[in-house]
Amino acid sequence: MDASLPVMTSAEQCLVCPEGTFCPVGSASATLCAPGTYNDQPEQPTCTNCAAGTFQDASGQTACRQCSAGNYCG
Repeated sequence: MDASLPVMTSAEQCLVCPEGTFCPVGSASATLCAPGTYNDQPEQPTCTNCAAGTFQDASGQTACRQCSAGNYCG
């Protein structure tokens, strides 16, 4: 938490984190989801890891992609 930020006094001052990002409690800005994770919901404190058999090689994504048959996606 950033103690230098002013105390919010209304809901309008809340940070809106769009899909593909996350905002931990106390954050001052949205952060892109890292490769290997995604977020398909707004206003989330974390991103979700891609499930087995899927992958995401780009930042800030809202879904994971399927691995090709016969390939390993770490």
